[in-house]
Amino acid sequence: MTKCCSIARSWSLLALAAAILTTITITPISGQIHAESFARAYRNLASTRATDVDLPWGDINVLVLTDVHSWIAGHGRHESNMDADYGDILSFYQKLKEYANFREKDLFFVMNGDFMDGTGLSTTPPQHLTPLLEHMEWDVVNLGNHELYDNQTVEWVANNFVPHWKGNYLTSNTVLTETGKPIGNRYTYLYGKHSNSTILSFGFLYNFKGNCKASHVETVQDVVRQEWFINVLSKENYDAILVMAHMHVTDPLVDVIRIAIRNVVGNDMPIQFMTGHSHIRSYKVLDDFSASFEAGKFLDTVGFASFPKKGTTPAFKHKDDPFVLNRTEMLFPHVYMDTNRRKLADLLHVEALPTPAGMMLSDKIHQTQEMLSLMEKLGCASHTFPLKSGLDEPFSLWGLYLTEVIPAMLTQHDKSTIFVQSTGGLRYSLFEGNVVLDDVVSVTPFNDTVYKIGSDVSGSTLLQMLHVTHINEPQVGQKLPKYGVSCTDFDANNKYDILTAQFDSAYLHNRLQTVTGLPVPPPQPIHSKTSGGGYVKTTKLWVEYIKTYWPCRPFSSLGGHPLEAASPDTIVVQEEKPLATAIFISLVVLGVWMHSRQADRRRGYRQIGEMPSPMKIYGNAKYSQY
Repeated sequence: MTKCCSIARSWSLLALAAAILTTITITPISGQIHAESFARAYRNLASTRATDVDLPWGDINVLVLTDVHSWIAGHGRHESNMDADYGDILSFYQKLKEYANFREKDLFFVMNGDFMDGTGLSTTPPQHLTPLLEHMEWDVVNLGNHELYDNQTVEWVANNFVPHWKGNYLTSNTVLTETGKPIGNRYTYLYGKHSNSTILSFGFLYNFKGNCKASHVETVQDVVRQEWFINVLSKENYDAILVMAHMHVTDPLVDVIRIAIRNVVGNDMPIQFMTGHSHIRSYKVLDDFSASFEAGKFLDTVGFASFPKKGTTPAFKHKDDPFVLNRTEMLFPHVYMDTNRRKLADLLHVEALPTPAGMMLSDKIHQTQEMLSLMEKLGCASHTFPLKSGLDEPFSLWGLYLTEVIPAMLTQHDKSTIFVQSTGGLRYSLFEGNVVLDDVVSVTPFNDTVYKIGSDVSGSTLLQMLHVTHINEPQVGQKLPKYGVSCTDFDANNKYDILTAQFDSAYLHNRLQTVTGLPVPPPQPIHSKTSGGGYVKTTKLWVEYIKTYWPCRPFSSLGGHPLEAASPDTIVVQEEKPLATAIFISLVVLGVWMHSRQADRRRGYRQIGEMPSPMKIYGNAKYSQY
């Protein structure tokens, strides 16, 4: 009886504490967070612990992000099926980690590179982005090629970002040119307390050649023969190997690394490759005890993979048996999770996803966007312009760029000036409705300087150069060609000036010299003729075009949809009126409630307000491969 009373008193005290918590407001540095949210977080955690989380748990479990490209604010403004931001992902990890500890499972959180170039939060150097990334509780961070394009970025990462990770920022084959030393660490160890395991971790980048002068990428083939690599593997003071590899899931370099490891440790050491770079969801069994796993891009995916420690599984004998492949997949299972708040919360069996730390990070992300004026409205789009639509398809983004933006803002409709750019220069679709600065940066994040690579080039030479470069030929499996050109109606007897983006200038200049067989003056940047001066920039062209040709106007008094049959200079968009809408809905609800109360009284009884439980909303995200 005493024990039962004690338990009852304990629960009463917990209930009282929860009730007190929900009446207090806590104000952290980043803004106000009501204590009710904290109480809800603890209730959600209790619910998570009481219910199994449906993931393929193993000895070693890893949550992975890759190729986020600064999309840390998520896609919620335009794509509600991917509404989770980094605050939500942090919350998800924290709750999943608590559950894993409760179930005595080891869970690690890793990031596989390319945090730069994608949205307005990514600047050069990334002084606004990296402080936000430091809130993520990653156990290992790998380097991506987009962190290596600019000297300022490399120096910022090496001096300001790498130290935060205390040895767990990995650069197995990338060094600083000045010192010859790795930007981060060549390798590190992770320790699993529940499985009593030690995981040796590397961080490789593919053989990237477009890096800036401040960095040097050693070839993977050379690194796996270096003494440090062989010595680390030879110690065998570990139970499994995790290879962070910023390269395609089936890149031949994955096998180069795998075979080099197998030559030292044998065939039964578990090796999990976390791959990336190619922006896909993919998985590949490599041998009996290794697999490669790639988990999407642009924060559209949270990946989960698990794998065994050495000695916990029997060796396979019949390698030609299809069952062996299935067994390997069972030992190295994986899951792709859509970055949808509701779906992530449902997986955890909780009502709401955010934790206090996650809410604080979301708040900081939004504050940073506001500080950088990324939510500044530039204009309104009459339609959605998909990135991958062919040049001649309706509402093609590249069609808009080459036939509207470039002629209006760069060439001034001068048909003797031609603009050429690789179709990798645009990175995301442009969506119907309000267009803010961050939308434009997401479409064209590189802000390339425009260069002139040729003057008074004959039409016949230009046609030959375009033919040699396969500029107008669609790529295999895609609707877009490798390069887009602003005009294809050339006269062989006319003369043309050729412009391009800085990224393409060296290659196209070389193509032009190859065709002419003569020296061609080096590419020269184009100076802006506006009052601001400086060089012409691709992102700026978009900004000025939208401000000039896509104004937002009140709803038309003539009726009809505000976007119907609107040309770029006569777009009509209904302005957002959230306050008026809220007031209207509130009045309707109040009227319905008062009518219901009067009806109850007439029937001679009172209802005691038993509210039906709210309907559960489930996401229906569809992943599309980019």
